[in-house]
Formats: sequence, structure tokens, C-alpha cells
Amino acid sequence: MVDFIRYTKSDLYKLKYSSFYFIHLALPICGVGLLLLYTAFSSISELNVVSSFFQIFAICYPFIIAIVCNIVEEQEMGAGYSQNLLTLPHRGFAVLSKFLILITFSFLAMIGSAALFYILLPIFRDTASLSIEIFLFPALVLWSANIMFYAVYFMISFRFGKNTCIGLGAVGSLLAALLQTGLGTGIWFVIPYGIGIHLSDYALNYALRIEAIQNAEITTAIVICIVLTVLLVIILMIWFRKYSGKHTVE
Repeated sequence: MVDFIRYTKSDLYKLKYSSFYFIHLALPICGVGLLLLYTAFSSISELNVVSSFFQIFAICYPFIIAIVCNIVEEQEMGAGYSQNLLTLPHRGFAVLSKFLILITFSFLAMIGSAALFYILLPIFRDTASLSIEIFLFPALVLWSANIMFYAVYFMISFRFGKNTCIGLGAVGSLLAALLQTGLGTGIWFVIPYGIGIHLSDYALNYALRIEAIQNAEITTAIVICIVLTVLLVIILMIWFRKYSGKHTVE
């Protein structure tokens, strides 16, 4: 545990010299700002505005995950081609430290975005009937549904590099957008990229007491999401123990 705490402190310090913290602060603020700007010049209802907020964030999530995982990878590659990381006595703690930092800052950014949107939306819409739980619950669900992708893009980034990682992140965002449409009907719950955007929508409806979360698709999606998240984190830990620093040259 002492080693884990030391690795975490070291990772937080090293990321200080990257754009990691800036991205987790600036992108949520920019996203909220752009959506509020759209709200100011549109006539859609406040409920549709809130729904659009989560849809947009769900679509952007895979791409942003790919970017921040690549930042972590580049920081390590810049420090002796990951040799500092690979020579640590407890590599499992080292990768777990980085993974927890990634998902923790993701959580803070997502919850912070939802809270900021809740605070500023009344400037443009009457939100007296909307409690903060309506914003925070779908945000928590959306974050939870995307944890698995941090494990995936972490491995892709360290093994194949920047172009592959960010390219697949863009593909993931495109799939999330497509699965939100009629193309995702009947299949979204078995495709990981469709889970976050649909579960956050159902979570919003549940928080609004519009729809009860009691149907086979939602249950299947939740089970698949939990199983994949646990499985991929385990695979990440095992893979990194065997990782030799081999990196595809781009």
C-alpha cells in the first residue's frame, strides 16, 4: 500500500507537466458553455436540453478517453520509453495507480460538468422543477458505463501508440452517435459503445419518474457493462505484468 501511494503521488506530479489537468478542466467547461449558447438561441424545452447534454457528452466520451490515455502513454514514453515504469518492483500497483487516476479525474470532470450545467441552466430556462439529482444520477451512470474504455484505450495506447488510439477513439464516438439513432434499435445493449448513451438516457427518464428501469434491454446492458468492466480491468492488470515496452513505431 505504501508503494501504491508513492506511485500515485509520482504519477500526479508527472502529469503536472502535461495537458492532462487542463483537458479535464477546460473540455467540460467548453462543453457546458457551447450547450448553453445553443440553449440561448433555441426554443427546445428544458428537458430536451438536459437530454441533449448527456447525449453530447456520451458521444464525445470515447474520443476524450483516447486522448487522455494517450497523454499518460506519451508521458511515460518520454521518460525513457517506459523504462521507469517497467523497472518498478510492483508493476501491478503502478498500472493500477494510473488507471485510478484516469477514472477519478473522469468522474470529477463528469460530475463537475453536470453540476455546472445545473447551476447555469436557470439563466436560460425555467428549471424550478428540476432537482440536482436529475443531473447527477445520469452523469454517474454515464461515467460508470465508460470505465471499461479506459482499460481498452490504455492498452491500445501503450501497445500501438497515438494514431491508433485516437483513431479508435474517434470510431468509438461515431459508433456511439449511430447507436443512439434507429440503427441501434435492438442491438445497442450488446455493443459497448451504445451502452453509455442509452443507459444515461434511461437514467434521466428514471430520475424524472418518466420511465421505470425494468426491461430486458436495460438489465442486459447493465450486466454486460459490469462484466466487461471487471473483465477488462483484470486483463489490463495481467497484460501490463507481461508488457515489455514494445511499442509500434508510427
